[in-house]
Amino acid sequence: MFSSDFFGQFIPKDNAALNYNQIMFEFPYVENAKCYTLFITYDSIISPTKKDFILKVKEKFPVTLVQGLKLGKQYKWYVETTLKSGKTTSSEYHYFSILNTKMANPKLYKPVQR
Repeated sequence: MFSSDFFGQFIPKDNAALNYNQIMFEFPYVENAKCYTLFITYDSIISPTKKDFILKVKEKFPVTLVQGLKLGKQYKWYVETTLKSGKTTSSEYHYFSILNTKMANPKLYKPVQR
């Protein structure tokens, strides 16, 4: 992977500790982009290959909502931008974690209907 000259912000910010498992990812707009592909994997995988990524999301715009990530896990992600010329560029890895909560343990808590 190599880094290109992106302008803008990557969200979630590096090393963010989030309280939810539904996350809006944002990355810099690239003028001649045909599409953006978001790759997410667990941070514990040192040198992941494309098959090691647990999620791959292709979008036309530099923003996407990802649902269903696991509480208590650490993740790394990057964005691959495909230009209209067919060339691809990749961002560097970015990192975040999702905090764990006892409230999500079905052995300790269960929903109550009223």
